[in-house]
This record gives sequence, structure tokens and C-alpha cells, in this order.
Amino acid sequence: PQVKIIIDFIDKNLKIDIVPTKDKKSKQNNNSNIQAIKTPKNYRLVNSNFEITKDLKTILVDNHTYAIPDYYNIDMIKNEDEKTWQMIFYQIFADKINAELINRSKICI
Repeated sequence: PQVKIIIDFIDKNLKIDIVPTKDKKSKQNNNSNIQAIKTPKNYRLVNSNFEITKDLKTILVDNHTYAIPDYYNIDMIKNEDEKTWQMIFYQIFADKINAELINRSKICI
């Protein structure tokens, strides 16, 4: 099954969701009772408040400090560019995201 990773950060609250996408076969099957049983649910991987240091070099999430790599454009970080911040948070939580994806793929097999 395919999934979509949704990274949302509003008002200093970070949410990372793993959302299963429907394949063509499930779209064609209109039997809602059976489909409800087969359809995997969304999973919220992270739901935490975060803080960014004034120098824009580190992020504090759940009492863990993460460095923002130097190769990110500082102006994009300052201007809260959505794609830039999604990449930063994805990079920070890549191991956790990948571990959950592997775990979910084992469940589906």
C-alpha cells in the first residue's frame, strides 16, 4: 500500500501523519462494510510543540534539541517557507518515519 506523509506545523505545534492512499482497486469497490474493514487508518506519528532558537540554528521538540543543517537557506527559514520547514522536519524525523513505514508494511503483509 502507498502512503502520504503529511507534515503540518501551525502555531508552534508539529504534527506528522502517515495517511494511507487508496489504490485503484479500493476506489472501484463500493462495498462500504468490507472496505471499512480493509482500509488502514491514518496514524499520527508526532504531535508536539516545538521552539526555534533566535539564531535559527536549532529546534527543540519534546525536550530534544535538533540542529538545523547549514545548507538550508536562512531567509527561507526566517520567512517560514512551508516546503523548507517540511524538509527540515522530515529530515529530523526521517528515522522515526521510516521505522513506522517498515512496521506498517509488515502489518499489511
